[in-house]
Amino acid sequence: MPDKYTELFISELTTKCNTLSALIVAATTYVSIRNDWLEKKSDWRWGVTSGKLRFNRISTQSNVDAMSEIIKVLRNDNEYPSFYEKIFKIKMLKGKLTKGGHGRKLIEAWLLVTQHQTLSYIPHNLSSCVDSIVIGKHVCSKSWPYQLNWSTEAFLYENDDRTQRHVIKEIPQSSQSSLHNVQENAKKELRVLKRVYSCPNFYPKDKRTGNEVFEYISPFKGKLMSLPGGKMGKVACSIIVPPIDGYSLKQFALSKNFDQGKRVVFANMFSFLRKLHKTNIAHRDCCWTNVKIISKAYDVFLISYSTAVEFDEYNYKSFKDFMKEDLAMGITNVFKTIHYASRAERFIYEKMLSKSNFNFILKEYDLRYWVKGKLYNHFDAFYEDQGPRVLQLMKDWLGENKWAAPRPNVHKKMFGID
Repeated sequence: MPDKYTELFISELTTKCNTLSALIVAATTYVSIRNDWLEKKSDWRWGVTSGKLRFNRISTQSNVDAMSEIIKVLRNDNEYPSFYEKIFKIKMLKGKLTKGGHGRKLIEAWLLVTQHQTLSYIPHNLSSCVDSIVIGKHVCSKSWPYQLNWSTEAFLYENDDRTQRHVIKEIPQSSQSSLHNVQENAKKELRVLKRVYSCPNFYPKDKRTGNEVFEYISPFKGKLMSLPGGKMGKVACSIIVPPIDGYSLKQFALSKNFDQGKRVVFANMFSFLRKLHKTNIAHRDCCWTNVKIISKAYDVFLISYSTAVEFDEYNYKSFKDFMKEDLAMGITNVFKTIHYASRAERFIYEKMLSKSNFNFILKEYDLRYWVKGKLYNHFDAFYEDQGPRVLQLMKDWLGENKWAAPRPNVHKKMFGID
């Protein structure tokens, strides 16, 4: 029969689905209750419900100090960055806790759960509930959590020598779509990403290890994930994919290399989009946070294929519309990034989205594949269609009037938005 601290740990584990945070809650409660007793005048107390152990103030203080050290180790990612370093240190500190006491039983329960997770691949319980997993016969430890977008979070797992790295991406259930549709979309996203990632035209060979894993994980009943606003949601499924190292176009806009590299980055972005369309894939969400710069030479890779479509799924007319959406987002990225980097207090729609600026983008970044080719017969048709699309996307970002005219401290407010 587990004691109350171990029971609290198990309860927290089932609700928070994270062994570290569950142990912190139970250990903190243990320290708090022991400190409350130490403030009293009693010289001794009985330990464990059966009354077989007896503790004086010295032994109680020793247990409190040991558990406090354990809590510090759990929270200190700088001194103990690896999950295995934390385990090793906590195993040493466990010896300072009285054998058979509540504190020691709690740590032994945590180590047992952790050992089980590191020894076996748990296909139904991946991501936020697991601190280490086995993929490809390698134990991988959780490195960092990352909120991919408003509804999806992911966790990076690395093995100790850092040669094998994986992202486990959790996808939430949706109130607008059935569980089956969400899962099918996840499988499609996985298929498209694998197709794009595996092609040397898109992702450089020298950046691949050859150990990449693309895998779909069925949902674990009752598994929860964090959503924006501190809310929790049920997980529909998870997918394992390799991480794409780099920084987004939005981050690049505020870097010191922006003026030097912006022309190459924009050209590479449109080049990637062109190759994607030639492969009969439309991205449909190539906003600036999904455009990643992956090398010092400003190579570009588009991430997040959850809304991507392949040509064989739609008729040609629909696919052309999707290509037009991609092109509009790409052009919007140019205007948005330059404006964001300038820190200007206003964006004059009529002046910035002029015919001459669109013509400059057409020639500077070689959009001939779409203009005078795949989508439009001539420049006027291109501008008449893309102009309103880009205008709407810019207004969706900046607002109809909110930032279109000078306002006090507008740049301070503006540079925190997405």
